[in-house]
Amino acid sequence: MADEKPGTPNFERAGERVSVSYGLGIDAGGTYTDVVVFDFLKHRILGKSKSLTTPWDFTIGIKKALSRIEMSLLKMADLVCVSTTLATNAIVEGKGRTVGLLVMPPYGFFEPSDIPHSPIRVISGRLEIDGRVTEPVDVKQVRRFGRELISRSGVEAFAVSGFASTINPEHEILVKQALREDTGLCVTCGHELSELLNFRTRAITAILNARIVPQIEQFIRDLKNTLLDLNISVPIAVVKGDGSVTSVGMALERPVETILSGPAASVAGATYLTGLKDAMVIDMGGTSTDTAAVKNGFVPRCGHGAVVGGKKTHVQALDMRTIGLGGDSRIWVESGRVNIGAMSVGPVSMLGHLSGGLEKPFEHLRRNIETFRISSEPMEIIALNEEKEDFDYTPEELRILEILKAGPRSIDEIAERTEAKYWRLVPVGRMEKACIVKRFALTPTDLLHVKGQDTRWDQKAAEGMSELVSFIAGVDRETLTEQVLERVTRSVAVELLQKLLHDGSGREYDLDSNGPLRSIVNNWLGIRRGGLKVDFSLDIPVIGVGAPIHHFLPAAIELFGGEYMVPENADVANAVGAITSRVVIRKHAKITSLGRNEYIIEGLAARHAFDNLQEAHECAVRELREIVREMGTRAGTSEDRVDISAADTVIEVPDDEGLFLERTLTAVLSGSPDIPRLEEEGL
Repeated sequence: MADEKPGTPNFERAGERVSVSYGLGIDAGGTYTDVVVFDFLKHRILGKSKSLTTPWDFTIGIKKALSRIEMSLLKMADLVCVSTTLATNAIVEGKGRTVGLLVMPPYGFFEPSDIPHSPIRVISGRLEIDGRVTEPVDVKQVRRFGRELISRSGVEAFAVSGFASTINPEHEILVKQALREDTGLCVTCGHELSELLNFRTRAITAILNARIVPQIEQFIRDLKNTLLDLNISVPIAVVKGDGSVTSVGMALERPVETILSGPAASVAGATYLTGLKDAMVIDMGGTSTDTAAVKNGFVPRCGHGAVVGGKKTHVQALDMRTIGLGGDSRIWVESGRVNIGAMSVGPVSMLGHLSGGLEKPFEHLRRNIETFRISSEPMEIIALNEEKEDFDYTPEELRILEILKAGPRSIDEIAERTEAKYWRLVPVGRMEKACIVKRFALTPTDLLHVKGQDTRWDQKAAEGMSELVSFIAGVDRETLTEQVLERVTRSVAVELLQKLLHDGSGREYDLDSNGPLRSIVNNWLGIRRGGLKVDFSLDIPVIGVGAPIHHFLPAAIELFGGEYMVPENADVANAVGAITSRVVIRKHAKITSLGRNEYIIEGLAARHAFDNLQEAHECAVRELREIVREMGTRAGTSEDRVDISAADTVIEVPDDEGLFLERTLTAVLSGSPDIPRLEEEGL
């Protein structure tokens, strides 16, 4: 994130001064796709639109959103910046190429089963922890294993990870060269994506990166074609998970770094729209709610890497809390208990609007209402989304498709009209995952329609489903509506509280596992009093963004007492953040003392050893500047200023100046996206 609002980016090309005057920001989120046309000269939005995200092909939703903006505005754009959930979804869903992993572990500390991946091969090439070579790489072995993995396992890309490669990457580089020369396939090295120790986690990160290159490549191609269809031919930049942007070329080389780019863009957009440099940001979309703390215009990055799809990585992303709660979270009743789940579904009010009403499915549900006493799940409605010719349908799935061609139907009615007979046996799971059909159920968005606070879609459909679910829950519709919306408000408040409750190290307290803290919070929320009154007061403003947030944030802040802002255009903050973000390159190097006047540098292109700290420092600074400038150019900026800071770790020794252990150097380059640079790095 930038620490100030960017002005108009200016740069030189062939002796001509070129300016980015207007930008097109696109955010393909989990539920909605947002688009803004942004005027850099006057720092204002000229046009904006939203459409439903189409996860089977993100560019369909993007095209729909673009079609709702005046063509004259779209053609003004000099630059397009996009954030997307594509990489995150691909990892979670296990999509992508078959990747062969080659590892170079330390002696005596590794079994292939230590890394949950197949196929995997252990190859020669060993380093000490200080980067010294104890066994060379056997290039012939590498080539043999590479061919074997392709012929036997159908490998389409490679990942390479070696112990101590962040200190000395020479072995990984040699293996990559051999594989590329012999197979021509894509190869990702662990040291290219991470400066952190733990070669196993670096291996997982490299695997994920190599796996999802095709998805990002196809997305970029499809996006370019979509823009070309509208006669828009301008450079494209992609938002990364740390809130910065990068060129298409770098995004294709390191697609794993684009995971969690949507939440990062929302924070950037929130601070840009408000101008606040110290604040809490809470972004509520259709699928999830993300919370971050901004200090001095920056959000800390998670120190040890993001966890995606249950896999720990070394990908640098913003330090944010995320819960599966949004405007389109599923509400259902089980054994009389009303639940709000992490699953995102379509609101029935939207389905009613799109299909012209839901009288036929509602007629079946009302007629059979007594059979749903245990669970409201069979009352959920399935609608045809997009029939796919290349999908391997079963006979039962084909029967369901024929039923849905006549219109949306409840799961219970589908069971009644097929051989499934019982609703739990209706085979819609595969088709849901493939986005052929979509599930619709009662959501907070529907309850907002019931109250008349949201008027986008079909209020009658929302009232019909809420009436049915209320009957199953044993309460009237008004009570159900108020209780559920109050629970959402409390969840927003608790998310803010949990993000604020930390011990200064970035560690957050888990209310579910901390009984005393849970009790205090319940007293604060008024769930249980027990003679104890608890009050919290915010001393930092809260910025709310996302389409539904203005319905819940004011009441949540009332529980605290404090200030909040829901800025104008909060509903498209992610797209604003995408187009106003900057290229930011960070790289670290570490000078470590081995004793006896010996110092080594970690994090550079090769192992360096010196007998003098000053010489080691000068070498590290010189190479860091060169590396960061080169990365900045490839990421799409002409900025060449590199700021380098140093921090020493010294052990205090009595009657001595102290014992030097290590020096960490941090190099940062931050600049505006540069059209000529982006054109050079484009696809």
